[in-house]
Amino acid sequence: MDPPKVTHQLGNTPNKSSPSAKKPKMSNCSPTACSSRMETNDVAETPGQYDSNMAAPLHGAEPTGNTRRSLDLSSEAPPVWFVTFFKDFESRFHSRIEALLDKKLKDISLKVSDHEEKMNNIEFEVGALKDSVKQLEKEKEILVNKLDDLENRGRRKNLVLFGIAESSNPTAEDCMKTVTQFLQYAEVPEADLSKIERCHRTPTHQPVGKDGTHSKQPRRIHVAFSTFVTKERVRKACSKKLKQTWGASMYHDLKVFVAEDLSQRVLQLRRKKQEKFKRLKDEGKRPFFAYPDKIRYRDQTSGKVVSVD
Repeated sequence: MDPPKVTHQLGNTPNKSSPSAKKPKMSNCSPTACSSRMETNDVAETPGQYDSNMAAPLHGAEPTGNTRRSLDLSSEAPPVWFVTFFKDFESRFHSRIEALLDKKLKDISLKVSDHEEKMNNIEFEVGALKDSVKQLEKEKEILVNKLDDLENRGRRKNLVLFGIAESSNPTAEDCMKTVTQFLQYAEVPEADLSKIERCHRTPTHQPVGKDGTHSKQPRRIHVAFSTFVTKERVRKACSKKLKQTWGASMYHDLKVFVAEDLSQRVLQLRRKKQEKFKRLKDEGKRPFFAYPDKIRYRDQTSGKVVSVD
């Protein structure tokens, strides 16, 4: 037989079934002690404060000495974890930048290579074009010379008379009459006078100044003969008569001279050598132009034709 269970109750432990057990037990304290205990609880529960047993600050409050030592914030050097993180970030950043630069440099290198290839092709094409231009210039010069030669061949039977006075109302009949009279004075045979096919004066006066003014000298007369041989006989007869009879090639108080009818290109080439021509003439060498612009003179001693050019 089991002994009866005896319930032992402490003297200061209230019975749970009693009404007094539901009320909390109030401790006897003085007002000062209670106030001090409440202040302590308030400080401990204030947000942002540190607990002495905590390793991290609460709500952004200033860390205490223990917390500073646990975070290694007491020294001026940065923490190890920060240095490690920064180095890792710097390494990854540099790697990324180098990768981007390498890609950009490769793209630029490809573009530069492409441009260099294009430039080489352009230089090759330009060189070919230069060769073509040189060849075309040579061909052009040959064609110009041929055309100029054909033009001068078409003028071989013509003479040009400079300085013969013209009437106030010149006509074709008046021009023919003037030419006939001049050739008769030059003692040209009647047989050669009958071989004149046509004659006319230059349509306009030759310009003189840059302001557009024209010369007051008589216009030139172009005379065409039927044959080249007739033209040469007339030219020589006129030159001989002008030099012997009128001395300074004067005719009716005007200076007249006879020349072959040449193209403008040949005349320009001869104008460039006028100074040399005049110098030889002053020396008494009697120079003359050989087609197209060669200066020659006859040596008085040997009688041979000497070329200056």
